[in-house]
Amino acid sequence: MSENLPPPPPPGATPPPSALTPGMAPDGRHYASWGARVLAYVIDYIGPWVLALIGAMLGWPRTEIVHRDLGGYSYTVTETTGFGVIYFVCILIGLVFAFWNKGFREGTTGKSIGKQITGYTTLNEQTNQPLGFGMGVARWLLLWIDFAICYIGVLWPLWDPKRQCLLSDRITGAVVYKD
Repeated sequence: MSENLPPPPPPGATPPPSALTPGMAPDGRHYASWGARVLAYVIDYIGPWVLALIGAMLGWPRTEIVHRDLGGYSYTVTETTGFGVIYFVCILIGLVFAFWNKGFREGTTGKSIGKQITGYTTLNEQTNQPLGFGMGVARWLLLWIDFAICYIGVLWPLWDPKRQCLLSDRITGAVVYKD
């Protein structure tokens, strides 16, 4: 019976694609799990979220109906309070930070702050180098489309063999590896 079995591959040979382990690149590196990518994302956006919350609490314009009584004469007035500029400045600072962290930093080094903390790197699948500034920004913008299509794009890594997001990773050729 042993004469019907194929010979074992030579030492150091890459196994055929059908024998590759799910979640592992052909060179043996592990792709980032979905949970690890979510954790890195949450770390990346804690700062902008906190800024938006502070801006909303301090600066979101609020309209109040106020009743006043001036010595027998009463009236009702609508007043707007809050510093709307603070809200928009906080949002702008958060967007600039996200652009720098996800577009520039991750695009040029392969690591956003969240990926650095969690131990993952985003690289171009073909060149094994960081994506570059332009593709980093494109990937960041495409991620919002991945969210916009009912979260399907960001859930895609749950069943994708390379654990890539539907649009942001596939269009830019990005893969996320465990360091």
